[in-house]
Amino acid sequence: MNVTQIVLHDFRNILEETVSFTPGVNILYGKNAQGKTNVLEGIYCFALGKSFRGNRDRELIRFGCGQSRLELSFRDINREQKMELSLFEEKSREMKRNGVPIRKRSEFVGTFHAVLFCPEHLSMIQGPPGQRRQFLDSAICQLKPSYLAALSLYGNVLKQRNALLRDEDRTEEERLPLLEVLTQQMAEYNTRIVITRSRYLRLLEQAVSSFLSEMTSDRERLSLTYCSDAQIELEDHPEQMKDSYFRKCMSYAKREMAAGISLHGCHRDDIGILLNGKEAKLFGSQGQDRSIALAMKLGEGEISRAAMGEYPVFLFDDVLSELDRDRQRYLLQKLEERQVILTSCNRELFEGMHAPMIRVEEGTYEREEQG
Repeated sequence: MNVTQIVLHDFRNILEETVSFTPGVNILYGKNAQGKTNVLEGIYCFALGKSFRGNRDRELIRFGCGQSRLELSFRDINREQKMELSLFEEKSREMKRNGVPIRKRSEFVGTFHAVLFCPEHLSMIQGPPGQRRQFLDSAICQLKPSYLAALSLYGNVLKQRNALLRDEDRTEEERLPLLEVLTQQMAEYNTRIVITRSRYLRLLEQAVSSFLSEMTSDRERLSLTYCSDAQIELEDHPEQMKDSYFRKCMSYAKREMAAGISLHGCHRDDIGILLNGKEAKLFGSQGQDRSIALAMKLGEGEISRAAMGEYPVFLFDDVLSELDRDRQRYLLQKLEERQVILTSCNRELFEGMHAPMIRVEEGTYEREEQG
């Protein structure tokens, strides 16, 4: 899969720009706060249906404007495609695929595929569980748009359930029947999410282990485990898993009402990461953590290729400067025959590399002529 161009109108600090790309490595360079990341952000919006910075739509619109428009042209294994995304300050977004309007984000996601790697991901191993869950969810949503719908439905029920747990205008006896109904709904979506995450993680473990072993000359071995209070061993029996989860949640109902929050569910799950049999979060060095994070991103790309029949586009946001030379070389070597769009403040990192260089300054993009 290859991006040919992205058109950005009134997006972040960009007035109106068309940025073109070629297969292979493409480099956006310039000082900080000039608009390098904005291009990657715009591209990734078409992969995940939202910004990876977690902003609301209106915050992506250029200051003083009422709307923003993005157009992405790319070629997949079958044909040329075009997607459009319009963001508004006062109304809901508009989405199109090849000129056809799309109503739901879950219908928009799954056509264009990208792997994003940014400095925040380098702290994924040591960071809170939410970072690791987000990594799984972002990767899976692109392959299974129905999973995105399940996440959305789970989130909606979770909000309702938490509101009910905090509702002190009702007695415990009045809340329990309503809590049962919401817990049944949550159990349905929770089971789908847990099973999908667990199966994806097993595929990821194989790919990550291979990359890490190669990176460290077979000195380091990795294992990944999906950590959940759902009974993972029942994943081939979803009805039993759902029933088990429901009963567990209801057994803690009074404790949850006292706490005012749902204490069990996939919104609290985690990935267990063992390096040479020890917990990486506790015993891993910074270099080992970065190797694991890098291997996880490369593994995400391999799973996407196996599922879709082609590699996704790789987006690297100023991540090379955070890696040592050995990991830089390894990464660039592994990305041959893939399209890579990366940003950097340091042009010298790419001296001698035959790759398109795009200079970024105050939201403008100028391609350098190849010498």
